[in-house]
Amino acid sequence: LVSLGVISASRAAITSAVKKGKSVMIVVGGAAEALEAVPGTETRLVLGKRKGFVRLALSLGADLVPVYCFGENELFSQVINPEGSRLRKLQEWGKKTFGFSIPIFYGRGVFNHDVGMMPRRVPLTTVVGKPLGAPHIPEPTDKDVDKWHGAYLDALKAVFEQHKELAGVKENALRILGLDDEIDAASPEEEEKKTKKGKEEKESKKDS
Repeated sequence: LVSLGVISASRAAITSAVKKGKSVMIVVGGAAEALEAVPGTETRLVLGKRKGFVRLALSLGADLVPVYCFGENELFSQVINPEGSRLRKLQEWGKKTFGFSIPIFYGRGVFNHDVGMMPRRVPLTTVVGKPLGAPHIPEPTDKDVDKWHGAYLDALKAVFEQHKELAGVKENALRILGLDDEIDAASPEEEEKKTKKGKEEKESKKDS
């Protein structure tokens, strides 16, 4: 894996690579996000409270570039594991104990398209957004990190919305999950519907 450019996601390894002039791509959601991958549903990214990569980028003077790959969730199916289920609790235990999650997944077989361990034949479309232009801040404050973390989430959402129809996921929505709360990053149309619904409910309460 090292020969292919794969490195540890540790601060030391990333710092060393950046100082050597290399670009680093991080799968920020990691093990937690693997348990949220379900084909044919909204895209759920574990990013709401993950800010370490932003702090590190600012301190090193490395820019932040939003990247999204459409189609990844369609490669494999996953045994349903809702929050609170026995399976999910077991998977969460495994993640905390061993540092990686254990999603129970399946794809297609070599001679069939129903069940197997090979990925399904679906198109993958990777979109690389524009660099955010993040500054070099040797010792970033929490305020600096929050500002650029928010800018990164906005840019990632823009990449998703701009290219999702071309990638064939027009009706799909992007939801960014956090540890304490949930940031709904649905499409503008869905946001408008929610706002309209909220206004109607308020007017209804006033009338009553």
